[in-house]
Amino acid sequence: MLSDKIKSVERIEDLKDIKSAVRAIENEPWKSFTISELAALSCMSESTFLRKFKRYSGGISPIRYRNNVRLMLAEELAASKMTLDEIAEKLGFFDAAHLCKLYKKYKGKRLKK
Repeated sequence: MLSDKIKSVERIEDLKDIKSAVRAIENEPWKSFTISELAALSCMSESTFLRKFKRYSGGISPIRYRNNVRLMLAEELAASKMTLDEIAEKLGFFDAAHLCKLYKKYKGKRLKK
């Protein structure tokens, strides 16, 4: 149990260190930030940033995290009157086919419109 508390504290500390990068990804998921750009937002080296980000996110990369944010937003937008092409364009996917392919890969099911 002590190890769980230590991991929780480390995760909170990591979030403090990388908060600006996480906020950038969540506020602008359509942008393709490089690791270098995200590390610079957090004022740390790329290797330190990646280590802290993966510890914070449970082992996923910043790109995977961004894709998770995009797909969550795609699910919400799919309930609107927007077409899949419009959703894909708004969220920075190449096209609707790319959006649907990534959704199926990550979620294991088709994006329902």
